[in-house]
Amino acid sequence: MAVSVASGAGALFSAVWGEGKAMEDGSKVAGERVEELESLHKQLRRAGPGGREHEHETPIRNGPFEPVSSLVPQFNPSTLLQVAFAHVTDAVIIVDVDTIVCGLNPVAERLTGWTEQEARGRGVAEVICLLAPVESHSTDRLIPRVLHSGEAVSLADQNILVQRTGETLIVVGRIVPIGDKGCAPQGAMLLFRDASEQQRIEAELLRAKEEAEAANRTKTEFLATMSHELRTPLSIVLGYTALLAEGEFGRLLDAQADTLQRIKRSAHELLDLITAVLDLGRLEAGQMPLDMKEINPSDLLQEVKTETQDLEKQSGLKVVWRVNPDLPIIHTDPWKLKVIVKNLIGNAMKFTEDGEVKVDAQASGEGVEIRVEDTGIGIPKDALSAIFEPFRQLESTSTRRFNGTGLGLHIVKRLLDLVGGQVAVESEVGRGSTFCVWVPTEHNKLGQNDTQDMEDTDVSS
Repeated sequence: MAVSVASGAGALFSAVWGEGKAMEDGSKVAGERVEELESLHKQLRRAGPGGREHEHETPIRNGPFEPVSSLVPQFNPSTLLQVAFAHVTDAVIIVDVDTIVCGLNPVAERLTGWTEQEARGRGVAEVICLLAPVESHSTDRLIPRVLHSGEAVSLADQNILVQRTGETLIVVGRIVPIGDKGCAPQGAMLLFRDASEQQRIEAELLRAKEEAEAANRTKTEFLATMSHELRTPLSIVLGYTALLAEGEFGRLLDAQADTLQRIKRSAHELLDLITAVLDLGRLEAGQMPLDMKEINPSDLLQEVKTETQDLEKQSGLKVVWRVNPDLPIIHTDPWKLKVIVKNLIGNAMKFTEDGEVKVDAQASGEGVEIRVEDTGIGIPKDALSAIFEPFRQLESTSTRRFNGTGLGLHIVKRLLDLVGGQVAVESEVGRGSTFCVWVPTEHNKLGQNDTQDMEDTDVSS
């Protein structure tokens, strides 16, 4: 039994409208179909009696395609089908219940290599050869299933279309029944499109991603190796410098002691730099384990105060500590919290020439809030979102004026990710900056670090 042209045309519109969208990976196909069918609608009206458009035009609407189906009786079915095929961007092959080809559109002719005149009356398996990953998804199996069940099915993701010339394409598509709902199908419609270019692009993207990941791993391994190798001789330099400063090799003259202090200071700066690079490599490699303990944050901040006294003396700035002695016990990694606070204090001192640095710690919600405030150069509002990126400083002029690699704040952010904390910043150019860190009393294993502008979010809430 052959599928009538009129019923095939009506089913084509219904299938393309209802099923064609499912073939797309993304939302753009709905808009494309609407524009396509609106253009088709206008041409169909011009193709009516007398070649004139009707005065009352039914608009295209989202949903079932009633407007076109209501126009079918007014036009020559053959003309209707030809116009439809000419405007559908997917390949369309219509078969009857015996899987005999009743029609192809121009796209199907181009992809299969068969003209409609040659293909009509042949078995669909002779016209289109689709090699599916598994036999159960071949068209020989799927088309009879659709005709039997009356339900549409999708083709497998990796179907290979063997063209008449022997060349192959990767295609995606669907097979939909033709006929009224609730009645036995009068035929089936195979809709498909060439996905070879999409597959090629996806393969190139995947290859580029893998190459980038491999390059990143190589970089991380190199940084970790070099940092380790540099720390070993530098530790020896620092050891002998300490022995010289203590007079183990004889009394030093004042000029010699001053020079030795300069060497010691520069060596410690280099050690801090190497440590930061090593920490970055370990963080990126996911090799920074947590050592969670219950600690008293007041005691920990007192240790930080002691350990940063030399830095305070070198900077010539005054550091004002205002730590609540009754802070709640928190469950966190003490070493990482120390690094976070030290990096914020060091950053504040580096960008502050005159004035002071304030360190304030108070209980806040279900955690502890530590604020480091300076009277330094400040940060432009449009640069706040970039200061936590690795190797980033404000401007090239600032990089020349202030030493550093731009890793300190990035490490702060990454370490807070690990301990489940948050960081926020507010700043005004010429007046200074305030960094606010919040650490929970109980560690959240999922961890979430929201880097935000204080004007938008209050981390104490």
